[in-house]
Amino acid sequence: MTTTLITERRIKQNAREMLDFRGPNAMFGDDDLKFDLQLTNFGVDINELKRPATERVFHAYTEDWEEACITRNDVVPMTKLKVKYKGLKFLDADNDDMELTIKGVVWRKKNRTLGIKISAWYLQAVDEDGEEEDWEINDDNLDTIGAHPQAPGIEIVKKTEEQIALEEEARMEEGYKSSD
Repeated sequence: MTTTLITERRIKQNAREMLDFRGPNAMFGDDDLKFDLQLTNFGVDINELKRPATERVFHAYTEDWEEACITRNDVVPMTKLKVKYKGLKFLDADNDDMELTIKGVVWRKKNRTLGIKISAWYLQAVDEDGEEEDWEINDDNLDTIGAHPQAPGIEIVKKTEEQIALEEEARMEEGYKSSD
């Protein structure tokens, strides 16, 4: 009796999951793409409406919360970093511009022989041949990720000039405080 109820509920759940008639992934036809209600007469940019919905925003710089997470070996920072980076693509300039895909993050302990300066989370990227490589999370690598075209629905946000100026100002003030 119990297994029958569980099976029925699973069938109903699967049926509900298959019906996706709302949201950015809703099904529509070619006629819907051509239909524009003559909105251009009212100053509406039709091309902007036809762009894929933004499903994910990637900040191509080290965010404030991220600095604390990178050196903390815990499940919460690992999950936050994985959510930010997983699935992003970039080119490895040292390896004939081979495209790499980030599959997750991995904790690496300090190891001088491997060139790991501090214990921290590293990006784990896979190339087209399936070979894995670890990449440090730093602004240079984030610039590389931000410069590479990503999948539709991923919006790249780069640092503004104002953010760069504020950081520079904070570094200068910090330098003055440490010299006092």
